[in-house]
Amino acid sequence: MTDRPERRRAERRPVRLRIVCNDGRAFRSGTVLDASVRGVKFRAPGPMEVGTGVELLPLGEAGETLFGLRGTVVRCEPAGDRPDRWHVAVAFEDLDAETEAAVREVLELAGRAREIPLDPD
Repeated sequence: MTDRPERRRAERRPVRLRIVCNDGRAFRSGTVLDASVRGVKFRAPGPMEVGTGVELLPLGEAGETLFGLRGTVVRCEPAGDRPDRWHVAVAFEDLDAETEAAVREVLELAGRAREIPLDPD
């Protein structure tokens, strides 16, 4: 465990939610591990460079895109339990009130969804 100072501006909550991440070059699927209205940590099938701008597309139960969120990769670390998985942290750009309300609603629902597996493959 590292002794990094806490820099988060909002409390993150554990959730399970499928997302697609678009970095402008490729689309990657992932599973959200924890999130807040300021950012998210998700499990991805490959590393992403810190500073990369991304669009995250949370997926509903039927696989539909719920909305899009823009942000920047702020951290990327090996998952630890699988050599082919990475934990990627993204800080969101400022959200308007409508998008923030939508994020809060999705987080509330996703916080109850524990049956979603970490890795679908």
